[in-house]
Amino acid sequence: GRGALPGEEIAQSAIEVRRVGYVTVRQSTDILGCRGDWPDPLLPQNGGTLEVKTGENQPFWITVSVPKTARGGRYKGEIRVEATSESGKCIVSCIPLALEVFNFALPDVMTLKATFGMNPVEVSKWHHAKSDKERRSTVDSYHRMFSAYRIAPRRLAPYDDWEPEWDKSAGKDAPEKWEPLFDWSRWDVEMERQLSTYHFNCFNMKPWRFWSGFGDAFRRPDIAGIGCDHPAYMTLLKKYLTKVGEHLREKGWEDKAFIYWYDEPTQNTYTNVIAGMKLLKETMPGVKRLLTEQPEKELLGNVDIWCPMPHYLHTEHEGACRKAGEDFWWYLCTEPKGPDFGEFIDRAGAELRLWGWASWKAEIK
Repeated sequence: GRGALPGEEIAQSAIEVRRVGYVTVRQSTDILGCRGDWPDPLLPQNGGTLEVKTGENQPFWITVSVPKTARGGRYKGEIRVEATSESGKCIVSCIPLALEVFNFALPDVMTLKATFGMNPVEVSKWHHAKSDKERRSTVDSYHRMFSAYRIAPRRLAPYDDWEPEWDKSAGKDAPEKWEPLFDWSRWDVEMERQLSTYHFNCFNMKPWRFWSGFGDAFRRPDIAGIGCDHPAYMTLLKKYLTKVGEHLREKGWEDKAFIYWYDEPTQNTYTNVIAGMKLLKETMPGVKRLLTEQPEKELLGNVDIWCPMPHYLHTEHEGACRKAGEDFWWYLCTEPKGPDFGEFIDRAGAELRLWGWASWKAEIK
């Protein structure tokens, strides 16, 4: 059972009890991991009963969301657990619960910029969301969780498109005079709701008609139906990007926006990556350009946010980048493996606790 901690400031609704679930790992990640059942999902368990096998432990995770109005001090309560054995005997345990509240409140807007990849299409499929309303509600529940744990998704309004129509009244023989017509209404409303409700501090503003790529694969999509080899292509692309940058500036969102348009480039693509970065700087000067790469001599001066994996953070060019005012994030995904900390299930739970402190120590912003 659960109840309010003594005092008006922390009510029952602020206390959440979740059951720790397990994932069976059949192949260890690295030398620090191993096969077996690993704790990972936190499943709702607010009241009700649960069957536990004899000889097994069942841990619970208790979260107390302290309201800003709570006074600093030590709060005490108890957790009451009732268990019925196979013989029908009732066992009651009362476990003391103590909570220390500090005399300050965290700011609503997060300080450390941490953006995690989440595919809204795959999330909606997993939860069998069929209608637009169900998909939006499903994704929003994830955004609520992200906010509670002070991280941000890359895209805040995935279901509200802003891609422009094109005014082609100048005629097909003068495509360089075509103009992009943006309708920002739906996107603006949803963005304002996301930012005011969940207090996210960053988002990826990748224009979908801009260049993209991964590794060696570099791609230039058409713009207004005009291919990249057409003489008018660059003129139209600059109009498009300039309008996007102007809108972000008008809304006051330039400081939160970043553009993550190319992933893990190889040296073979550096020339194209530099050309794209220069174009973004020219047309959207107030929006930071992110690259998932460690500082390399050829790229210096063309990246605003370097995002290398932790074990590639400290390179010979790091100092020059920091001196130039360029930011550093870092990249946790399927790398790095041990002995570096990571996101893998079959690793000590304290590792991701280290992530925030390590970010502070390494001056990750």
